[in-house]
Amino acid sequence: MANLEQVRFVTEQYYELQGLRWVIWGFVCIAIALEDIGVIPKAALLLAVLPLGMAGFIGVTAWYMRRYGTVVGAKRGYGPYAWSLLAIPALIGGMLIDKYLGARPLVMPFMFALWFLVQFWMVGRKWRAHYLVIALLIGLANLLIGLSAWPEGSPLLNRTFVPWMLAGLAMIAGGWLDDALIARTLCGKAAQDVGTV
Repeated sequence: MANLEQVRFVTEQYYELQGLRWVIWGFVCIAIALEDIGVIPKAALLLAVLPLGMAGFIGVTAWYMRRYGTVVGAKRGYGPYAWSLLAIPALIGGMLIDKYLGARPLVMPFMFALWFLVQFWMVGRKWRAHYLVIALLIGLANLLIGLSAWPEGSPLLNRTFVPWMLAGLAMIAGGWLDDALIARTLCGKAAQDVGTV
């Protein structure tokens, strides 16, 4: 049973917590990783995966509105979105640093981990502790992959496969747990019935 503080958090951060959208983008990231090592053709990625990802994103957003309604007083803060936009140049920068060093993927995965840390810090630390755990797991997995010996030609030596795969798995886990938080808190009620408390 959700307490008042949890209900207040979920209704205030209702739009930020619609995690199934992140699940969809997580699968897109995995598809990008698989395309990078030749498992998925580039044409399939561009003509099927990306359009389906966009359609799924729009469809899931509409599903949340039908399932839980809207929250009049929900926050639409721009802080998390601004940090998300800043993550794009940070990821590109990390990829370029890895390329310049000629090393295994190392910096770019840490940029993904940093994004999850920022999201944890800015939105709901107590109720989104899973983002902190995900950030730590990305960092740990990145170090284990980077410091281990892999046979020549292994995808785990690929500079972009590892970051995209880690990001995809992390988005799926984080999004699923965000969605579970909404479902558990609202217990089948429409968000508009709960209000902002």
